[in-house]
Amino acid sequence: MTMTKSSVVFRAGTRSSRLALIQSNEIISRLKKIWPAFKWELVPESSPGDRNREMDLRESPADFFTRDLDKRVIDGDLDFAIHSAKDMPEEYEESLDWFRLPWCESRDDVIICRGEEDPETLGSGSIVGVSSERREDFVRKNFPEMGIKSIRGNVEERIEQLDRGGFDMIITAEAAVNRLGLQNRITKRISRRELPTPSGQGCIGITFCRNDPRFVHIRDYFIKAVRFVGAGCGSGDMCTQKGIIELSNCDVCLYDSLMDKALLSYLKEDAVPVFVGKRSGRHSLKQGEIVKLIMKYTRYGKRVVRLKGGDPGIFGRLSEEIDELEKFGIPYRVIPGISSLNYASTSSGILLTRRGISRGFTVYTPRQAAGGSLDFTPLHEKKLPYVFFMSVNILKDVKKSLIESGLNSETRTAVILNSGFADERIIRGSLEDICGKLDKEDSGSPGIVIVGEIAGYSYRKTLGGLKGKRVLLTCSENLIPGGERIIDDFGGIPVRGSLIKLEMNHKAKDDIKDISKYDWIVLTSPSSVRFFMIFLKEGRKDIRRLPKIMVCGKATAGELLRHNLYPDAVPETCSGAEGIAEIVSKISPGGAAVLRFRSDLAGRKVSQLLAGAGAVVTDCILYFNKPIGDEFIPKKDFSPMPEHDIVFFASTSAVKEYVRISGRELLKRKIILSIGKPTSEELKNNGVNDIIMPEKADIESSVSALAVSIIKNSVEAGDLHDEDGGRHEELS
Repeated sequence: MTMTKSSVVFRAGTRSSRLALIQSNEIISRLKKIWPAFKWELVPESSPGDRNREMDLRESPADFFTRDLDKRVIDGDLDFAIHSAKDMPEEYEESLDWFRLPWCESRDDVIICRGEEDPETLGSGSIVGVSSERREDFVRKNFPEMGIKSIRGNVEERIEQLDRGGFDMIITAEAAVNRLGLQNRITKRISRRELPTPSGQGCIGITFCRNDPRFVHIRDYFIKAVRFVGAGCGSGDMCTQKGIIELSNCDVCLYDSLMDKALLSYLKEDAVPVFVGKRSGRHSLKQGEIVKLIMKYTRYGKRVVRLKGGDPGIFGRLSEEIDELEKFGIPYRVIPGISSLNYASTSSGILLTRRGISRGFTVYTPRQAAGGSLDFTPLHEKKLPYVFFMSVNILKDVKKSLIESGLNSETRTAVILNSGFADERIIRGSLEDICGKLDKEDSGSPGIVIVGEIAGYSYRKTLGGLKGKRVLLTCSENLIPGGERIIDDFGGIPVRGSLIKLEMNHKAKDDIKDISKYDWIVLTSPSSVRFFMIFLKEGRKDIRRLPKIMVCGKATAGELLRHNLYPDAVPETCSGAEGIAEIVSKISPGGAAVLRFRSDLAGRKVSQLLAGAGAVVTDCILYFNKPIGDEFIPKKDFSPMPEHDIVFFASTSAVKEYVRISGRELLKRKIILSIGKPTSEELKNNGVNDIIMPEKADIESSVSALAVSIIKNSVEAGDLHDEDGGRHEELS
């Protein structure tokens, strides 16, 4: 991906110890690699913890190693500060914001003794150096005969004190030892089951001035959008499929009281469930504390699901939680759930709407924030919003009736068309002018009309690395779920628009009858792995007689591992044809019989590389790429494509199909993301030269490269996050 020069300079503060400089220089190097257009400078400084060597760390203040650097950030002398995450306090003052970086070392502790000594052979009276209460407790439990003494200084100084005889054993963080290149001094590793470590151990954090737009944008690259999921009411069966998918992919789940705990069974084995439930009058956590937890885990870089009973938007205090996230520029997504309103009425037969009896309803909670109940008077009822279903075509009549009944003609009004679909649109206005605005739209679309003050509110969708942009995924259906997930992570809006469908070549099983006669099989994409498994099943191939397997990259290797097959050759640095070239240079396959499985559109470069190295290559077409055709188009009378800002192409055939449906001019007006060189060449053939392309040809790398580009542009423009979300939209 081509990056232009930039005038943006970032000054980063760090402690001046050797360890701090090593890890900070590594962080700066990584940031430079992501945004080479920016200039990054490192400014060393001592901390109170460096200057005061007398204080016992078990009694030191929370900001002992961060205070001075953070003050310089607040004063504007530094743009940001780099800290060991375990040194960062739990609470920060209002003027500072923070997040963790994903590049972590080991989180375990280690024991270091002198020379060949072993902790099990050290006698009674031996002295152990510790710097925390948890390490002290570990020693008391596992080495009760040993004495305990506080130890200060950096890791090298602690080891020096050990070697001089001041201690017989010390316990320290493995991450620090590894970063200093002192792994040979480790006597024994301590598992986290034996000695739990702080969540920040081995990790690096960054602090910056709250609402510094540059670093809010930079942070967008490292955090994932929070998912608010409606658990449904009663049984977990009432949770939506989308909600289940989000639960199964999250790292942390903050869940409520009024929900089926069976939903927690969908969590990954290493996911962390956190109970934050509230019941009337009995709160396990206050609302503000729940919000702090959401933001803490999100700043850790975790994928957080906030699981709320029923539907989060109906008396679920959703607005209080998203308002705080918006203040700090943290992206989020909301997955609705089935409300008790729906279930209690429809399931029981007490239908809220019944022809000839009930034409509609208003819904509200009688409980007020300060206690007591509302005064149910006609005057209060006038202030409640009206929700109209199936009313778009008769909106003029509805408008007339409402105004004649006394409703102000300036009352805010919204019409939501095609709710939940890729081409969802919201038309806003007043009761007086909404019909004129709607006439300019597609009146044949189904819609819901909302009349009242709330019609002027909306979610803020421009947060995150992708700033709420709509990304059209033109790849095959099997690749789309992974793409949707990472686009959601970066705060974008994934739009399904597959232009390609993949079909198995069922003749392959007849073309290749004896797979065991080959020395190597070559698979060059995750799709080729999936069809290879179909090939094995259809051809009744014995998996025990498979040749060695060579793959072109880590994404393909990962797909193979999902089927419990392990590749024998995986490139370390490259992917695609370059990855195969890397393997060929190492294994020298001269004389080997190689079976290459590919799609009908795959080029012959891989086969030529193998043949050039002396291999005897057999090419077998395993599957076909076919354009999805006009069945892609949702409504021919509306638009040839769903609304989108960015197009993601994963194949040359998708480019050709997009041009066939929409033409080159639409293509030129979009931000273009291409997965690899052949696809980019096809785009250039169609007059597109401004292309974002990742170093690695996979979905995650592609969307990450897109986020890097958009964040770079936002930082250079000095854009602030949009402030309109959750507030009234302009009526004009």
